[in-house]
Amino acid sequence: MKIFSLLLLAICPAAFATNIIITFTSLPATQGNGTSANETNSADYTYNGEAIATIAGIPAQDLVCDDFDQTTNMPSGPLDFSEETISNLSGALFTSGFVTGLTSENGGSMTKTQAYDTAAVLLTALEALGAETSANRQAVADYNYAIWDMMEPGAADGAILDGALDANALSYLNNAFTAVTQGTATPDYAKLEILTPTSTGQEFLELNISPTPEPASWVLMVALGFLLCIPMLSGARTHACSVPNHGDASFAA
Repeated sequence: MKIFSLLLLAICPAAFATNIIITFTSLPATQGNGTSANETNSADYTYNGEAIATIAGIPAQDLVCDDFDQTTNMPSGPLDFSEETISNLSGALFTSGFVTGLTSENGGSMTKTQAYDTAAVLLTALEALGAETSANRQAVADYNYAIWDMMEPGAADGAILDGALDANALSYLNNAFTAVTQGTATPDYAKLEILTPTSTGQEFLELNISPTPEPASWVLMVALGFLLCIPMLSGARTHACSVPNHGDASFAA
């Protein structure tokens, strides 16, 4: 499904530019703290794992937040995001100040590309866990905290803002970064899409894992793309459908 939206961007770049509309429909199912079976690292309640959103009109898309320090109200109205990939991180939110002291850093520091590569590895492992169950919710939270800690560390020993990572989360982060430095996780990088807010708010990550459409589907999508371009090239504007923003829940601390 995501290939469909990317194809339209390729067909009519003047109409779609690099921005897309995202409407969040539900919070992640895993709550990171507050119960004995689900405690992680935060001093406050957090939501971990996959939020559900409609992206460019395509519903039921899974997004994972990489930004601990902001808040996103869910469900939301339409929000404007730019889309980045590993090959072009110019608009990505985080640029420096990544976690230090990891085993594979050898006293050095993580680059921007390495950070998002590592996020791709962690996100791949998180999504491989599948739907939340009582058996995997701690792992879901730990993978999300590993991403948060990497982007916004509170200390050189792997501490996110309000407390140290637990042993599993720190292990996940170390192993993912090792895979990046050793070049053993390259396929994960190509699937990563970074969705950065154009104004304020949290950045989100997703994996483009959609299968390649059949030839007949390509023909249909190309035809639809040209039809959509016609009114835009003549100066008309279209608007995405909106979902009421109840503002009754927030993602992250």
